[in-house]
Amino acid sequence: LQRLAVGGAEAFYRGELAQRIVDAVQNDPNRPGLLSMQDMENYRARRGDAVCAPYLKYQVCGAPPPSSGGTTVLAILGLLDASDAHRKKRWEHDFIEASRLAFADRNRYVADPGFVEVPTSGLVDKGYLKQRAALMGKKRRPNIVAGTPPGADLAWRDGVSEALPSTSHLSIVDADGNMVSMTTSIETAFGSRVMVGGFLLNNQLTDFSFAPKNEAGEWIANRIQAGKRPRSSMSPTVVLKKGAPIMAIGSPGGARIIDYVAGSLFKVLGLGWSLEKAVASGHIVAMGDFLELEEGHFSEKAQARLKKLGHAPKLAPETSGIHALMRDREQWLGVADPRREGEVTGL
Repeated sequence: LQRLAVGGAEAFYRGELAQRIVDAVQNDPNRPGLLSMQDMENYRARRGDAVCAPYLKYQVCGAPPPSSGGTTVLAILGLLDASDAHRKKRWEHDFIEASRLAFADRNRYVADPGFVEVPTSGLVDKGYLKQRAALMGKKRRPNIVAGTPPGADLAWRDGVSEALPSTSHLSIVDADGNMVSMTTSIETAFGSRVMVGGFLLNNQLTDFSFAPKNEAGEWIANRIQAGKRPRSSMSPTVVLKKGAPIMAIGSPGGARIIDYVAGSLFKVLGLGWSLEKAVASGHIVAMGDFLELEEGHFSEKAQARLKKLGHAPKLAPETSGIHALMRDREQWLGVADPRREGEVTGL
């Protein structure tokens, strides 16, 4: 850290530290890699514009591709808005179906936009989501497939490997109202298990599809390519009201991050729950045919009600670590997920 404080990015991507990273990767006794000094020198951090969409009286903004968090969280909220889920006493079914629809589009279209034509604005387009919401019937839809959002020229397929939870999130606001929502990950616990200079190297390559083509021989959008960034599910999110930031939220949790964040946002912005109640409440995770309800939070009656609608939920512990803050009149409220060791502090 002292070296980076003095030398900045140059000290990391060039010179002695970079050479140590390359040597550690190339000489790893378990699985040597192909990283080179040229790879280190050529890497550039890329700044992208946030992806934003309206939800009720708010503007919600998230990370752009290759993160799938921004588009998918916003798509879920847009679908829930179109179905008037916030007006319904029993909204869980709508949330499940909205998540399934949003994940179908995410799995097909989202990858590194430097390599794949990602219809980012189309995925969160209000008119498109209204059309998709028409598929949300009173019972579970047996088959969910990706739609054709505006700007989607390529019907990419996906064979996805989901991230395991080893991620951190922080939400910060300063005295002037400047806000940061930041998620960082080294992928699985202890990353690649290779340490250099006091820090672990990540194994983020496993966020790529392990196969370049699917069973039908079609190219997969999130396949490995030289210089390509892998798709993630990180969902750092900022909410604005009348142009001013009023909320920051995010979480670790692999692909489940998307439903952790979308569900919490819906409960606060749509249902009017307190931030503390929303963060502590039970999670619903719905991806394709995969449906989890957080154990200890859903009664047998609630489970039976969903089963009657055609769902097959499994009970499981959830690993969210939501960190959120929200403007409440003249003060800021902060909440840390009770499931993890995070905390709230003010200076």
